[in-house]
Amino acid sequence: VVTTTTAEATSEQITSYQQSIDSYFSSSSSSSSTGTMLSSPVSLWNSRWISYDRFYRPVFTNPYPSPLQVVYDYGGGPQTFTVAPLQRAVVDVPQSGVYSFTGVTQPAGGPPSNVSVGSFSGGGYQPAPGQAPPQKPSGPQPVKNPLVQVSYASGKSEPFRVTSLTDLGKDSAMNDAERVLLDGEIPAWGQWAKSPTGEQVFEITETQLTPGIKPPGQDPLPGYNIQLVNAASSASWFERHETLVLGVAAGSGVLALIAVAALMIRRRRGDAAAP
Repeated sequence: VVTTTTAEATSEQITSYQQSIDSYFSSSSSSSSTGTMLSSPVSLWNSRWISYDRFYRPVFTNPYPSPLQVVYDYGGGPQTFTVAPLQRAVVDVPQSGVYSFTGVTQPAGGPPSNVSVGSFSGGGYQPAPGQAPPQKPSGPQPVKNPLVQVSYASGKSEPFRVTSLTDLGKDSAMNDAERVLLDGEIPAWGQWAKSPTGEQVFEITETQLTPGIKPPGQDPLPGYNIQLVNAASSASWFERHETLVLGVAAGSGVLALIAVAALMIRRRRGDAAAP
């Protein structure tokens, strides 16, 4: 295992990463008359490729024959480091927290490949002589097999289950939306709600496919093919025909009033004609 240092990525580097990865997004969704199918071009990082040493520092494994570039946000800016082909590298991340990253390989002279999104825990560092060792990081426990629903401006999905969800609390940088990790790797934001049966469901309003490179957005979820139903299509029959229903109801009420009035008039005439 090689100890590596991170460097703050320049805006030119981030632009270069973004431009080289953009081709991955060209086929990320397809539209139909009833909605949008979201299919992520970014894969889910294999959790087995990260471990932690005795100082709780993340150890990254590069299983590929090309250098692995890792980019993540830390301390208010993007950080980057490289893991050599088929090697392992450990990095100091003294500030505790959960950090999401983009991993990408790019052979010399070739396009990017193996683009993935993952997350790791910070709080580990190599203590200097006389410095106290780091404390073991602690965090919330994941919820297994929870119910989630994608809720984007273009439509909503049916509720579905993910392998796990870890609630990281409100994120002030995202208007206090709840930040979560899906399947231990995918960052997402949204809020808790309840299903029609009373079960808790997490409504996903944003996710982040390439942390450190692009900000959160209404993107696909790696590992899931999601059908979004357009708002107009997902509305109930009553909601789509509300004006018609109310108009018919109002008309029926008027006719009922006329019928009652006619009946009362006939009764009064009958009473007047009686000896």
